[in-house]
Amino acid sequence: MLTLQEMSLEYGLLFIVYGLFLLIADLVPDAAPVMLLVFLIVIGFRFISVKGELEAHYNE
Repeated sequence: MLTLQEMSLEYGLLFIVYGLFLLIADLVPDAAPVMLLVFLIVIGFRFISVKGELEAHYNE
């Protein structure tokens, strides 16, 4: 099982990426679609890798 520190780090990083998305979308409105795509890719890879991480923690 993931520890509280690991979960805080992972979701903290997602919120930082989301904050950067909001900041760039506010400063450069034309970049919003590209930043949204990047944000969704980051979240997608994050949740795809969760299964492997949970299996690795279970085997410890």
